[in-house]
Amino acid sequence: MKAKRRHELQHNVLGTELSKLGAFLKKYGTYVAWAVLIVALIALIINYSMGRKRTAQRDVLAQYQAATQNPELTFEQRVEKLQGLAQQETNPFVAAQATVTLGDDFAGRLITLPPTTPPDERRKIHTQAESYYRQALDSFSDNVLIVGRARLGLARLAQTTGDFPTARKELQAIVDDPRLTGTPAVAVAKDDLKQLDALAKPVAMQVQLPTTAPAATSAAATAPATAPARATLP
Repeated sequence: MKAKRRHELQHNVLGTELSKLGAFLKKYGTYVAWAVLIVALIALIINYSMGRKRTAQRDVLAQYQAATQNPELTFEQRVEKLQGLAQQETNPFVAAQATVTLGDDFAGRLITLPPTTPPDERRKIHTQAESYYRQALDSFSDNVLIVGRARLGLARLAQTTGDFPTARKELQAIVDDPRLTGTPAVAVAKDDLKQLDALAKPVAMQVQLPTTAPAATSAAATAPATAPARATLP
């Protein structure tokens, strides 16, 4: 009996609530419909914008891959394309990659210069390589992989010019940065530091003394090859 009574009460409450909802929709149904329509339109616009953004990011990534994998491009053409990709804001990942790749390209160019290259030209290319590495560190400091690559690039660039203290500083910064723990850059930096330590060790000069005294000079060896002729008396 009590269960039946509870069921009736629940049924009555439900009926009352449905009646209130019906009255509300009858009075404000138009506004509710417009609100639902507006929310759906906003969701559609957001979804469309995100889709366009993802498409644009994929296009930029494809441009980067084309610029770095096309062997027919000259050095100047490759640099021009990478500079544009480094300055775009559609795909920050590609911008970071393009920036540090420019540093690598100019550093590689410096190594392959012929010996007859004027010093001013060498300094110019060195400055360009260093500036791109620094730009990568300043603009993409939250990207640990880019930080590792840029510092390795600076270290190798310093070694190329014989600036071993700067090279050691950059390598040690990689090892000491907790954000880079477990990344490939740390393993490479440790190996390079070992090589620098080996170069810094003085080379021991070992002078080997003769174990036996030099043999005495024989009289025969010191005597003239032929004795002087004796004068013949008449």
